[in-house]
Amino acid sequence: MTRHRFHAICAAALACLLSAPAPALANGFDRSEFEAQIGEVDAVYKSEGTDAALAMLEALDQSYARSDEGALIERGRIAYEIGKLKLLRDEDEAAIVQLDRALSLYRAHPAPPVDYVVDALGNRSSANRGLMRNDQAYADSLEAVRYAERNAPPISHARQFAYDMHAAAASATGQPLEWQRYLRRALTIAQQRPDGNPYDLATIAATYVRGLVFQDGRAKEGVAVVEEVIGSLEERIGPSEALADLLRAYGLALSRLGEEDRGTQQELRSIAMLQSLQQDVTGDNAQLYISEAIARHNLAFSYQKTGRFAEAREQVDAMAAIMDARLPDSHVVHIFTDRLRALVMIDTGDSEEGLALLRRRYQEFAQLVPATELRKIRWQGDLARSALETGDMAEARTFYESALEGLSQRADQRRSDVVLSMQEWEGQRTIMVGYVETLAQLAQPSDQSGT
Repeated sequence: MTRHRFHAICAAALACLLSAPAPALANGFDRSEFEAQIGEVDAVYKSEGTDAALAMLEALDQSYARSDEGALIERGRIAYEIGKLKLLRDEDEAAIVQLDRALSLYRAHPAPPVDYVVDALGNRSSANRGLMRNDQAYADSLEAVRYAERNAPPISHARQFAYDMHAAAASATGQPLEWQRYLRRALTIAQQRPDGNPYDLATIAATYVRGLVFQDGRAKEGVAVVEEVIGSLEERIGPSEALADLLRAYGLALSRLGEEDRGTQQELRSIAMLQSLQQDVTGDNAQLYISEAIARHNLAFSYQKTGRFAEAREQVDAMAAIMDARLPDSHVVHIFTDRLRALVMIDTGDSEEGLALLRRRYQEFAQLVPATELRKIRWQGDLARSALETGDMAEARTFYESALEGLSQRADQRRSDVVLSMQEWEGQRTIMVGYVETLAQLAQPSDQSGT
C-alpha cells in the first residue's frame, strides 16, 4: 500500500477514531471529561485541520502527563493519535516516537484494547515504510497480525487492519504473493463486517484492484472486484476521497482491459468528485489535491496510450502544478509521476527538456527501489528507447541490458511469487534480447580492411 493510500485511510477514519468511546478510566479519572476533550479535538480537526488538532492533543498529553494517576490506556491513546497525525504530516520519525510510547503504555496495562494495540503496530509499520525501513515495517505488521489472530475474532477491525498493513509491508519487501493473500483477507473482512467502515472497504478494494492490474495483469478480475462493491458504496458514502480513489482504480482496470472510453469516463468522474470536495472541505484538504494529481496522471496515461497527446499534455501539466505546490520535489510520488510527464513532453515536441527530466528523475527513483521493481525496469526501457531516438547506441544498450537483468531476476522469483505474467515477461524479454543483440552488432567496429 502506498503512503498516499494510507493517508487517505487515516483521513477518512480519523474523526471516527477520535470520537470513539474511550474505555472506562482507571484510578478516578472522569471518563465523560476525557471523552469531551477528545470530542473537541475531533471538531477542531474537521474544521481547522491537522495542525490545530495536533496542538490540542499535545496540550492534552501534557495535562495527563502531569497527573499522578495511571490512566495508561488514555495516555496511550493520546500518544497514538499524536503519532497518527504526525504520519499525516509525513513526520515519520516523530510518529514512531509517539507510537512506541503508546505501545509501551498499552503493554503496561493488564488488558489493553486489542484494536488499540493493533492500530499502533500497523501505524508504526507504515511509518517505517515511509522511512524505507521495510524489514522493520514487515516485522511490525507481522506482530500486528499475530496479536490480532490471538486476541480478535475472525471478522473484526483488528484483523482487517493488521492484514491490510501486512499486505503493504509484504509488497514493500518484494513478496507479491503474500501481499495478495493478506489484502484479499482484509477485503473479505471489510465486505463482511456489519460494523465495518465503508471508507475502509473502498480504499482496500482500490488498492487490491491496482495490485491485480500492475502486478499480475489481471485487469478483468480487477473490474469484477470494483463492480461487486461500487454500487453499495456509492449509496453508503457518496462523494468522498475514498470513492474517488475506487473510481480511479476502476478506470485503470477498464483501460488496461482495452475499454478506453469507459476507463476515461471513470477517471474524469474521479477528478470531478475531488474538485468538488476541495470546495466543500474546510481545514486541511491538501490530500484531496494530491489525489487529483494522481487521477490526472492516470488519465494522461490513458490519453497517451491512445495517441491523444495534446490532451495528455494538458493533464500532466495540471498534475505537475499540483505536485509542485503540494509535495516536496524528493517525494517518491512526485518523482514517479514525473516519468509520465517527461514522456508526454517528449511526445509533444519538448524532447530535450523531457529527456533531461526523464534521466534526472530515474536516477532519483533508482535509489529508492530494487533492480527487480517493475516500474524501474519499464523506466529503463523508456530511457533506452529515448537514447535510440537520439542516436546514443551505447546508452541504449546499457539501459536495455539493465532492464533485461531485472526481468531475469524477476523470472527467477516466479517459483515463489506471481510477480509478472509469463506472457508479459516473455514478450518483454524477447524485445529486449533483440535490442541488446542489435546494439551489440552496431557497436562492433567497422571492417577497415576492405576484404
